[in-house]
Amino acid sequence: MHTLKRQKNGWKGALVLKLDVSKEYDRVEWSLLSGMMAERSGDLVGFKCNKLGPKISHLFFVDDIMIFTRASVRDCHAIKNVYNVYSKASGQRVNFQKSAMCVSRRVSKRMVVALAMIIGVLLVDGNSSNSYLWRSFLWGQEIVLVGSQWRIGDGTSVQSLKLANGGWNEVLIRESFFPEETSLILSIPFSFRPTPDKLVWHFDKFGSYSVRSDYHLAMSLFPNPSSSGISEAESWWKYLWQMHVPAKVKLLIWRACHDWVPTLLNLAKRGVNVAHLCQSNLSTRTISNSSESSWQPPEDGLVKVNTDVAIDKVCGIIIRDNFGEVLASSAHQFFAQYPPTMAEAAVVLRGLYFVRDLGLLPCMVKTDAQMVVKTIEADKVPLSDLGLIIGDIIMFLGDYSGCSVVFTPRKNNTAAYGLAKIGLSISCDLFWMEEVPPSVVPFVKGDYPGRV
Repeated sequence: MHTLKRQKNGWKGALVLKLDVSKEYDRVEWSLLSGMMAERSGDLVGFKCNKLGPKISHLFFVDDIMIFTRASVRDCHAIKNVYNVYSKASGQRVNFQKSAMCVSRRVSKRMVVALAMIIGVLLVDGNSSNSYLWRSFLWGQEIVLVGSQWRIGDGTSVQSLKLANGGWNEVLIRESFFPEETSLILSIPFSFRPTPDKLVWHFDKFGSYSVRSDYHLAMSLFPNPSSSGISEAESWWKYLWQMHVPAKVKLLIWRACHDWVPTLLNLAKRGVNVAHLCQSNLSTRTISNSSESSWQPPEDGLVKVNTDVAIDKVCGIIIRDNFGEVLASSAHQFFAQYPPTMAEAAVVLRGLYFVRDLGLLPCMVKTDAQMVVKTIEADKVPLSDLGLIIGDIIMFLGDYSGCSVVFTPRKNNTAAYGLAKIGLSISCDLFWMEEVPPSVVPFVKGDYPGRV
């Protein structure tokens, strides 16, 4: 629209047409319409926003179609023919009352009227800063900005805040940022793979943008969008997003206003069984039926690694051989409190590297975080921070044959959980070779009586 407004050279005129399809967005035959537009690509040549950019002839939105072409009688007849054929083939109709057309300022008024009569749509002023079409673009841009965030990859873009070993420079970060910002920064993981920063969609747990998610976000921010002015609700949200406070504060307010804060009440409303949960330790662990009724030693030639997390901030790892003998164990603290699933994935990755550094590969890692195992086995790696850790796990399993990550019920993971609880009272990582601390010995004996 900016290009249309500023056009001075080139064609004698350009045209933008917005067609509103009367059916719901999930019923529009996009594949059919896209094929018809492709067949007409010779008639609808589109136009460029700049010299180096591609030509754009059409864009599909939820239930709208935008067509970009020359402001000529021939092109308008071609457009009319496309939607007439499409309407007959699909049974869907164009809502001309909600459709609109605007042209560049080089088109004569006489030609503008003629083109509008051919297509049969309302003419809007594309050169006005208050045009409906331009306001729609700005409104959509605002929604995308609210829902987007950058995911750090391997940390190349924040190298000055990293240590030589690849971790965060905690001392420097605490000196440079406020406490609440420090906690958030330290909870961001780095990938061990060469991974660039990526713009991801915040309102999807996998970081993937979808029209459905965008629509729900827009409706929650602007329940009754108006083309005639800004409502009181819109003014309030606009004021909120422009406030000079940390982004997490604004996001918390937004979530609280829409009942998206995972309180026990909201979890119960969404069908989550909260009877066994306390407010200080909401866990995502899932207990499912398993053929393994108790802890079992691995096959000959493998070591078994059990990992677990406590309070989403500390973790425990225990490595045992096919005789049930303890080869090594450890307790660690994370720099910051991770989300539950991310913490479980992080300790799985740490367990894999622990075994590798000890030269004990191949191994089988057992975790009671079923979501982590399902995400590893999924066809698509999430774009979120969790996806960075999952991607590193998948890369490790590909580099070292014979290694695997398997779900186990929590009752078979008590030794790792006992080690994790020790992490609550330590200030540094602890390691034990061929033994476990005394408080964990009963769990190991219970797993495999007679072996410690």
